Amino acid sequence: MKLAHLINPAEFPSNSALQFAQKVTFKCIVRAANEAKEVKLELLTTQFEEDEKVVPLHFRKLSNLRLHTGAINSDLSKRKLPFLKEILNKAKALREADYLIYSNIDIALMPYFYQEVQRQLESGHDALVINRRRISDTYSSLSELPAMYADIGYSHPGFDCFIFKRELIDQFELGNICVGVPFSGVSLLHNVLAFSNNPKVIMDKHLTFHLGTDVLNFRRDEYYWHNRKEYFEKVKPKLQPYLELKKFPYADLPRFKRSVKWMLNPSLATKDLVRFELKNFKQRLKNWRWDILQS
Repeated sequence: MKLAHLINPAEFPSNSALQFAQKVTFKCIVRAANEAKEVKLELLTTQFEEDEKVVPLHFRKLSNLRLHTGAINSDLSKRKLPFLKEILNKAKALREADYLIYSNIDIALMPYFYQEVQRQLESGHDALVINRRRISDTYSSLSELPAMYADIGYSHPGFDCFIFKRELIDQFELGNICVGVPFSGVSLLHNVLAFSNNPKVIMDKHLTFHLGTDVLNFRRDEYYWHNRKEYFEKVKPKLQPYLELKKFPYADLPRFKRSVKWMLNPSLATKDLVRFELKNFKQRLKNWRWDILQS
């Protein structure tokens, strides 16, 4: 089994919180890779040409990205954001990689991350979605990394780290979803759950972390509305026939508890749960009918 971890770095202003978060991410990925001696692993990046200079030596640069939001819509030129589809497509030529790991640039890894990913895959899961821990954003130096590792923080309902078979990229429906904006993680989550056979959503392990404890800290600007429209009009309708309740978080909980947790999670739509539950109820009725006829 060989893993390839792909990230999309960028150059941020020197006073930006994202610049420090990205440095933490780089440091943690390299440290985790060094710890995982028994894991076949390659660290990869893809970026815009002007961002190449921020990529550390430990990573192999794939070809640069060409498309961006401003190229398809002049209203989206204030920030040059890449498309998730083009980022993942860079990994299609990695014939030697069995599984692709994709994570956001502000998601740092615990030192044992790659060993646990390999263990989960070897146990029979063909895809993983790992939720981060939210820790304090008061850290300001890489020398504080041990304290960041030790900070248990809080759970997070969003999705920002994905592991899946590389060949699934050809099946993914991602429209023009751009990264760094709500609905990018939701779109990739639903693609992974739709096209993998035995996925696992890991919501309760200390495997990744993010600096900052906010949950819904985003602006409802033109980028948000772009991604929202892409998701509901182009992505979700194509995935709907492939989605099953058993692949989603909370599927193994009792119905009432599952409903409460699902409705409180901002990344999951309540009407999807209603549709799944109705489908399951109809199937139970059908089974009950045939059981009576055969008795």
